Amino acid sequence: MNFIVWKFFQIKEQFGDDMVDEHLKYEVEKYLASGLRPDYQRDLHLF
Repeated sequence: MNFIVWKFFQIKEQFGDDMVDEHLKYEVEKYLASGLRPDYQRDLHLF
């Protein structure tokens, strides 16, 4: 889950809040249709 949050923070920093909202909508629709994306199935160890 940390990896997914990190990716969204990157999008927010690069493109702003509006893009985060649009990307979140897209990713939720994709998840509901196809399940979790393979590139989101990674761990991000923060400590």
